[in-house]
Amino acid sequence: MLWLFETGKLPIESSGLSEMGMIDDALLYEYSGKLLGILKWSSYIKQYLLGSVLLNVFLFPWLLQTGPLGALLDIFIMFLKWIFLISISVIINTTLAKLRLFKVQDFLAVSFLLSILSIIIVILTR
Repeated sequence: MLWLFETGKLPIESSGLSEMGMIDDALLYEYSGKLLGILKWSSYIKQYLLGSVLLNVFLFPWLLQTGPLGALLDIFIMFLKWIFLISISVIINTTLAKLRLFKVQDFLAVSFLLSILSIIIVILTR
C-alpha cells in the first residue's frame, strides 16, 4: 500500500472533483510539452525505483544474481517479479475502486438524513 501511495496510484478519490486532489495535480497544470514529459518520466522512474526496492529488499530478496551471466538472468527474474507486483497492484486498484463506488451511497444516505433532520428542525421551531 505504501508503494501505491508514494507513486500516486491509489484510487481513493477522483483528482478532478475535489480540492484535495487538485492540490496534487496543480503541478501538472503548470507544465506542458517537453517539461510535462520530463515530469511524467520522472514519475515513472520514481515508480520503477520504489517498486524495485520493494521487490528486491522487502518481498523477494532472494534470486539476485551476480556476474555477466547473472545480469542477463536477473533481467528475466526482475521481469517476473514486476509481473507479480503489477498483478497485485491491479487487484488492489480494482477492489478499491469498487469500494469507492460503495462509499458514494453512504455519503448520500448521510446527506439525506441531515436534510430530513433540518426539515424537522425548521418545522418544530415554527
